[in-house]
Amino acid sequence: AGAPRTAKSEDAAKSVAVRTHPSVRQAQRQVTVAELNIARANAALKPTLSLSGRIAVDEDNQGSESATLTLRAPIYAGGQLSAVLRQAIAQRDAQRAALLQSTVTVEQNVGIAWSNIQVSIARIEAGQRQVRAAQSELVRVATRDVDLAGAHLLDVGAGLGGASLQLLDERAVKRVTAQTICPAHGEVIACFASCEGQGGRVTVDVVDASHARPPPGVSVALAIESSCYLDRAKWFARLAEALPPSAPV
Repeated sequence: AGAPRTAKSEDAAKSVAVRTHPSVRQAQRQVTVAELNIARANAALKPTLSLSGRIAVDEDNQGSESATLTLRAPIYAGGQLSAVLRQAIAQRDAQRAALLQSTVTVEQNVGIAWSNIQVSIARIEAGQRQVRAAQSELVRVATRDVDLAGAHLLDVGAGLGGASLQLLDERAVKRVTAQTICPAHGEVIACFASCEGQGGRVTVDVVDASHARPPPGVSVALAIESSCYLDRAKWFARLAEALPPSAPV
């Protein structure tokens, strides 16, 4: 499962919240009920007209029919009906105010949450830049005394290929064999190399470096934070079989 989807902008997020937030929807229904109460109070002030009919048959099979039309209208109720109407209008206005307040509160909360998200994103991005900068500096320090121009580099435990691509770009490395024990990492390395236009210069080798003989032509071996996880005796033996005697490791 990926990250939860969110709105594309703060205004879109507020729009969604106002449409779907339970407190806003409750306030909207209360406004609707209040408006219905006004309609009912208005109806009580108006006359009503009703029609009723009757059909009967007696024991001599004689039938009779009648119809009654009735008109009722309030004449005087001591101001009760008008008071009920005014009360309904006041309640409607109060519910509208409550709806407006609920909407404002929801929008404010969304604005605060959106700001917090943006701050968190900025912190994450800043942290990622710091990590990338530290990783790049670690690669530079580890290789600063080694002549890599034209080298065939063996990157042992290549991770996601960051060091390999950096050295191809900065140190004129001719080609890289990136060794990893994780197939998924191999796919990522190949993808990143292709995106950087270095796909033809990077070979991914999904192997356990402790047991695999390095490919022919390797002239330099690099292992950053990976050799501690290897059987070093076997690993160095494999390197000694394949690398030139003076090759730096």
